[in-house]
Amino acid sequence: MSLRDGWPAVSNAADQFDIRAALRVDTALDSDGNIKTGVAVTGKSLSGLVTARSDMQVDVAAFAATLDRQGPVKLYNDGAVQVKLDAAPTANSRIDAIYVKQQETASPISDSADGPIFGKVTGTPSTSPVAPTVPAGAMRLADVTIPSTATSTSSSGVTITQRYPFTASAGGWMQFRSTDDLNAWSAPDGNNARLLDGTEYHRVSGAWVREPMMQRYSHGIIAHGIPAGTEWVSTGTFDRPFTMTPAVWAIATTPALTCSIKNITTTGYQLTVRSAADAAAVEYINVYAYGS
Repeated sequence: MSLRDGWPAVSNAADQFDIRAALRVDTALDSDGNIKTGVAVTGKSLSGLVTARSDMQVDVAAFAATLDRQGPVKLYNDGAVQVKLDAAPTANSRIDAIYVKQQETASPISDSADGPIFGKVTGTPSTSPVAPTVPAGAMRLADVTIPSTATSTSSSGVTITQRYPFTASAGGWMQFRSTDDLNAWSAPDGNNARLLDGTEYHRVSGAWVREPMMQRYSHGIIAHGIPAGTEWVSTGTFDRPFTMTPAVWAIATTPALTCSIKNITTTGYQLTVRSAADAAAVEYINVYAYGS
């Protein structure tokens, strides 16, 4: 081990691997110093980079990514690129993997060429197809399931599953598709992460701790003509389940209504509204839930 040549520097001695080593300071790393590969969060990457066409190709939209090739490689695709898939299997279905890779011929990497490529690995047809492995150093972008009846990637039965991970600069908010993906990244303490549903986490003592959140709901009832003392009951479901029972309270928009919350769980609650007098028309009750 040795101190690497600096970059930029007057000596101009740094090679590509020295430069990649220097870029680690700006790249998200796990607690062991491994690079968090993935694409930058944009509106398009959140909705899906790989999309179907009216032929046996898929479109890969513009994106910025960080790959790991003996250090971080910053890669940019500046517009839609097509990746051609093989014709549908004669029977059953198969899964094809779409990937992007920065090829390198310089030791210790031994690819057959230099430069960035999009590629595909054609899966094996089966009644229960399995996604194939992508080449070393490549980042999987999507898996495409193709039934024997497909004539294009937009045919009935074709499914495109986005598989690329997300990444960010060192110290930035990290995005994940699921808690399984989140838990697979052993980030250093102090990092922040967010799931696609908006749930936020903070890394503390080697574990992801869910951040408290506030959820608000509005219930409308037609209170006109309801005699005093009448009760109205509604069941509410949280947009995002809590990990433990939250605090829940309700506020009516008129003093003619009184509210109570019962049967609170991590997934929902029961709202009871009592009418003290006739109301003019539709009345609204705001319900707030706070917890983690």
